[in-house]
Amino acid sequence: GPRLIDFEHEEKRTFNSDRAAAGRKEDNARTSKVDGASGNVTRIKGDRNPNSKNQDNINEITKLTNSTVSYKEQKITDGRKGIGSYCDDLCLQNNVKSRAEEIWNVFERSRKKYSRSGDKNMYLAIIYKACKDMGCGRTFKEIAQQTAGDQKLITKAYKRLDKNLKDPDSHQKKRIRVEQTKQGSSAAETIPRIAEVLDLPPREKAGAQKVAREAASYLEGKQPATIAAAAILFHLRHITPMEAIKDKDVASAAHIASSTLRSAFRVLEENAAEL
Repeated sequence: GPRLIDFEHEEKRTFNSDRAAAGRKEDNARTSKVDGASGNVTRIKGDRNPNSKNQDNINEITKLTNSTVSYKEQKITDGRKGIGSYCDDLCLQNNVKSRAEEIWNVFERSRKKYSRSGDKNMYLAIIYKACKDMGCGRTFKEIAQQTAGDQKLITKAYKRLDKNLKDPDSHQKKRIRVEQTKQGSSAAETIPRIAEVLDLPPREKAGAQKVAREAASYLEGKQPATIAAAAILFHLRHITPMEAIKDKDVASAAHIASSTLRSAFRVLEENAAEL
């Protein structure tokens, strides 16, 4: 293209070279920042890959997920290290150490919560039991003295350990009982509404509520309305017969399908002796 002469510096430039220089200047402005304290220009490396940010997000999510999932495994690993260290301090053989790690694994995996499970006293209580199981018994006093532990706290931890190992499902069973009690209460609270539609006398209503509280354990997972309707029907068929009220009437009053009611009712009939 046409050429211009810079007479002051005697440099030759073209329009194309000017445009290229301007473009480079804009790029530098976008990818650089000035340090306010020193005035130095710091180059910021730009990432031209449009998928890199998405990959970073995926990696971060994966990291968080793995961290959550592996929490229990990390607790078990930390416990094994702690137990192993105390076994070394007590100069115990490898078979005792392996037994202690096995007991720790069973104990920790049986727990539904993560609170205060891996403390020093529990580790030492597990070692006490491992020694006992492997025929090289150590007393609580010996273990406490050689590990600078508290004998009373180790004994207390052992009682907790022993109870857990004897009934590892006790926490689960307790949770189920609580859920069944809530379920039975919800069903019993639903009965007055259904009883009003069916025009049931107060005595029958109270009787059905009693059945509902007992029936919840046999109808685990069912909706309160289903349990309530089945309890009412059971009461009307087995305790205070009222043939005038049909199955479909109870189902309609409870806003459930007749087949759903019959299915739940059959379960209660199978367990009539318990109700």
